[in-house]
Amino acid sequence: MGNFSTAPTPIVPTRQVDNADLQHQGHAASTQQPPAETFWQRTTRETLADPIALYTLILAVATTLLWLFTASLWWVTYKLSKDTKTNAAEQAEKMERAIAAAARSADAAAGQVDLAQSTAKQQLRAYVGVDSAGLRPREPTVVDDTNTHVSFVLKNFGQTPARILFVKLGVRVVHDEPIEYPYDKADKVGEDQVLNPGQIFVAGSDFHLSTDNYDRVCSDASKVVVFGQFGFEDEYEEPSVFNFRYGSSGRDFTNGDLRVESLKKQNPDVSE
Repeated sequence: MGNFSTAPTPIVPTRQVDNADLQHQGHAASTQQPPAETFWQRTTRETLADPIALYTLILAVATTLLWLFTASLWWVTYKLSKDTKTNAAEQAEKMERAIAAAARSADAAAGQVDLAQSTAKQQLRAYVGVDSAGLRPREPTVVDDTNTHVSFVLKNFGQTPARILFVKLGVRVVHDEPIEYPYDKADKVGEDQVLNPGQIFVAGSDFHLSTDNYDRVCSDASKVVVFGQFGFEDEYEEPSVFNFRYGSSGRDFTNGDLRVESLKKQNPDVSE
């Protein structure tokens, strides 16, 4: 076995601290000044130490929070009021449009009802008109002038009954110039008769025609004019009055034909 040797351990010199050094350090520590307080540190310390100041602080904080809450509540209320006014205005405008639309719809519906009633009335009411008109001329004799008969036929072309109020008929021989025909002054040949749908009313009149006039009408130099007026009332109690005029000459006269010249509705006057 070999021999082992160890290196000698170095000796570290230690510093001796005497009592004088310790006293010096304690004196330096006791004479060192604490750091200066800030304004907020001093205020916080004094406030926490003083109950009145602490209560004032709490009251100020509570007042500030209450003010913030009140301000936020006012803002919410203001915005809600503004939105409500806006919505109210919009709702009012929509309501006005809806009312206007409803009024237009009501007017349209009323118009449709009126149209339907008018259509039904027009379809169901009585319509009286001239169905035919003719004459029967007879040649004059030495003893007496001809006695010519005029027939005039009215018919109810409607779907409801009608009441004939009056029928007037007149005859004139016209030579050259046109004349004014007294439609309402013609002779009354019928009145107050009910005509059911499809029924007819026959009115007639006889007139004397001289030999000279007979020859002139047959030669187409003059003409016979049949004129008059008729009035009727339907089930709606609405009167209607018509003026009519027919003429005949030449071959038409000898054949007994009358041709319509005028048929016009007049303002009703049923005082006859």
